[in-house]
Amino acid sequence: MTALRILSLDDGTCILFNSFEKRVSGICPGHVAAIAKKVVEGDSLDEALIGEQIAPAEKERTRSIISYITGEYIPDTRPFDIDQNAFYKTLVLCPSSMCNLKCIYCSGSAKGTTGTKMDWELAKTAIDFFFAHVIVPGPYTLQFHGAGEPTTNFEGLKRSVEYARQIAGTRGAEVLVRLTTNGLIPEKSAQWLAENVNHVTLSIDGPPDIHNIQRPTLNGGESYSAVVRTLQLLDRSGVVKRLNTVITPSSLPRMEEILNHIRSLCSVEEIRILPMSYCGHCEINDVAPLNMESFKNSYESVMPLAAQLGFKVKSYIEQFEYYTDYYCGACGFNMVVSPDGNISTCVEVLNTNDVGATEMIIGHYDKEQKQIHIEWDKVHNLRKRSHKTLTPCMDCTFKTNCAGSCLVKAARKNGTVMSVDPESCKITYNTLKKLVIEHANPGVKTFSYGFDDHPTKKDSFTSMCQASRAVIKKFDTVQQRPWGIESSMIELMKQVGDLSKHVMTIENYYTSDRKQHPQYASTRDSIGNELADILHAIIRIADHYHIDLEEMHYKARENEVGYIDWIRANAHKQKADKL
Repeated sequence: MTALRILSLDDGTCILFNSFEKRVSGICPGHVAAIAKKVVEGDSLDEALIGEQIAPAEKERTRSIISYITGEYIPDTRPFDIDQNAFYKTLVLCPSSMCNLKCIYCSGSAKGTTGTKMDWELAKTAIDFFFAHVIVPGPYTLQFHGAGEPTTNFEGLKRSVEYARQIAGTRGAEVLVRLTTNGLIPEKSAQWLAENVNHVTLSIDGPPDIHNIQRPTLNGGESYSAVVRTLQLLDRSGVVKRLNTVITPSSLPRMEEILNHIRSLCSVEEIRILPMSYCGHCEINDVAPLNMESFKNSYESVMPLAAQLGFKVKSYIEQFEYYTDYYCGACGFNMVVSPDGNISTCVEVLNTNDVGATEMIIGHYDKEQKQIHIEWDKVHNLRKRSHKTLTPCMDCTFKTNCAGSCLVKAARKNGTVMSVDPESCKITYNTLKKLVIEHANPGVKTFSYGFDDHPTKKDSFTSMCQASRAVIKKFDTVQQRPWGIESSMIELMKQVGDLSKHVMTIENYYTSDRKQHPQYASTRDSIGNELADILHAIIRIADHYHIDLEEMHYKARENEVGYIDWIRANAHKQKADKL
């Protein structure tokens, strides 16, 4: 299966794109779409070009465009056979249905102080069952999420982390711990999270007046100051990776202010700007539904500011860089455990009365027998939900970007997860179409290259240098003092040290206990990230001395080739002299 996709435009032209390899063409003549369609349907490029009545030069140009956008890889996004009685690599524990906030738009099942905390026997049994039914060798992900606020069962959370890492350690694997939290956490607990969790997603809705109205404490008090304290503590340690910001009808006109305010608080790069989902709590709190068209327009209008502030903005309607057969792990790949022992595949479906429960609650915990029972037929059925089986997806240009979108939204709309929500489809299609057209503009380089700008070494390296300089400029506005050459050298040494740590960990040079420590969490991506940071530091040093790094790179390599040629010539001469 090719990852090549075709967007046909109203004027008969087209744009080719490949989200898997992150490539997009410029705007192409209509005949390119006709030939590309044959490739998508299974013809080779040579076969697709046969019989096309176009000039030889244009045929070669078309070949070059389609070949480049198609790429070299045939993606296989299905992690394993759908009929296997196994989970993938993610275990989600919802350790508590209690919550210390009373958000006006909460669509979850949190019950304040009257909720349930997951007992240790259930948590331990779930961890044991997961590791007995997981298909991949690691690394594994242990995620903590609602029902309520996970940290209201902090001791259970800690114990689960320690036990899961102990079990994974016996397999020579690591566990990456993720937490989604409201941030209303005692400082001592936040410090433990900073030292033991790999990835924190924290919710903050903006300045104090917005945040405190939308996310008050249980008694109606302000939560902003405690949340900011937690945010800044975790930001200093580098474990808070993503922020969630919910937009309501009242905060919609203030999106620019919200982004500016959040950037003044922290250096977190990724933020999800989420439209409020209308629910029963909204009705109780007299919160009107959010107009999705207005949200989309406001969202698009703040994107330039977000980029200027250094945010990587994520939204459920922006999936341009995704390539998937399945919308998410809820399609039968995750194991999600509720505080009272329901086993689901989605954190939004934890109780038997939740929409979608008949299809997505796949098992339960038997407290008397201390065993977990899974209805594997339900799991296998969920794995059939993909763009290949959902009729509205089959002919959609963006089927591998969203794969039918959210299961729960579909169930709320149609009564079954084996369907799609037409409104979500419309918004996603129009948004992605707009993004593809924008990226096809030759002046846009944020996603990939237009075919008129087919990447050469020069283009690619220049773009990397420009990206580094843009980041340096942004950091200069927030760092405590200007960086000189000495600090740049120290940073380079620091990044080389981090790279060494990850290589030493992956190659098993350290003692086995270090693999369980989040500071030593190492993957191929970790190594790639450190290599990129080293290149960034080198570019900074080169700029300090006004060195054309690319020119010097080629010159140095040419000198090496000349040296190798000299060695070979000298060896031949010595051999001839002996004769």
